[in-house]
Parts: sequence; structure tokens; C-alpha cells
Amino acid sequence: MLKGNVAFFLNTTLMLPSASAFIMGPTMLMSADSLGLRVVKFASVYSR
Repeated sequence: MLKGNVAFFLNTTLMLPSASAFIMGPTMLMSADSLGLRVVKFASVYSR
């Protein structure tokens, strides 16, 4: 029982970073994309 719990704990600990990266990756890309668009708008407004 204990060995199974340890294996389950290890599997969960290994799975969590990949799951959070899977969730955070697109979110980070989307926020970076919107930030880039904002910077481009800002630069285009100030370069005129």
C-alpha cells in the first residue's frame, strides 16, 4: 500500500509540472502576443 502511494505521489509530482506548463504555455503566449500588439501600437503612435 505504501509503495503504491509513493509511486502515485511520484507520478503526480512528475505530472503536475507538465500539466501546468501545458496550461500556462498558451496563456503566456497569448499575453505575450497582446503585449507585443500593445507595444507595436504604442510605437506606431509615437513614431508619427
